[in-house]
Amino acid sequence: MACLQYFLPGVMASDLASGGQLNRPLLEERGLGSIFADITRPADCPHFELAGSGGPGGKPGVIIYALPGHGNPPRRTGYFADDKNFEWSPVGDGSKLWICIDRAFPPAPVDLPRRQMIEGHAVKLDDGNEWIVPVIRRWGGGTRLPRSFSYDSAGKLLQAVKPGYQAYWERSAAVSDFVYANGSVELQWAVDTCLDLLGLNYRLGRNEQTVLGLVGSENWRDILRAAVDYPTALQVLEEERLKKKAEPVNSPPAMSSAEPGSTAG
Repeated sequence: MACLQYFLPGVMASDLASGGQLNRPLLEERGLGSIFADITRPADCPHFELAGSGGPGGKPGVIIYALPGHGNPPRRTGYFADDKNFEWSPVGDGSKLWICIDRAFPPAPVDLPRRQMIEGHAVKLDDGNEWIVPVIRRWGGGTRLPRSFSYDSAGKLLQAVKPGYQAYWERSAAVSDFVYANGSVELQWAVDTCLDLLGLNYRLGRNEQTVLGLVGSENWRDILRAAVDYPTALQVLEEERLKKKAEPVNSPPAMSSAEPGSTAG
């Protein structure tokens, strides 16, 4: 099993957690707020200090990573300056964050899942693995996003996308237009959207894309299609085609006496 490690220069273990709670403002300030958003217990977020000049960039600090949902610890963690498989990359100027991938054991989908996954379609990304893209808009209506339930005055059940996911629902309208109505999108917007979609189910974002290279020119369209349930649409249309093909052929209708182009015709 593998993971992504993060190094926070100038941070000590005591800064990360106190009273059984993670220091959310610190994680946000260091660019890890969304990556660790679903982790509530410090025990699920192992960390250890590097003193003196023992860390990436010759700085002291703390290494932090998230335990995979399957509960098995990663094969190798730590900072080993002489091990070329441990590839540490600074984020920006490296003053706030570094990210590491172990090239000998690169993380797979099973290593980076959120605590709760949203149902979706599998899409093969550039690492050769299939990752689950959540369905934001279902074919035929509705969504797989988390919803809240209530009732109107007549007792009818009402559903609403939960506030934390509303932005995804709104953005999916442009994705649907691109997929089903031959709309157009800018590549920057498309890739950003792909990473945000994958980030709903996995600990992925722009920094992780830089080191993992999951989204590429051959799969970003597939990610957007999956988000608006295009695979289901294709399946439904194919089933309808086969059903129609199996139906008995009826006798052709009688020819109309109307002239071509007339109202009757």
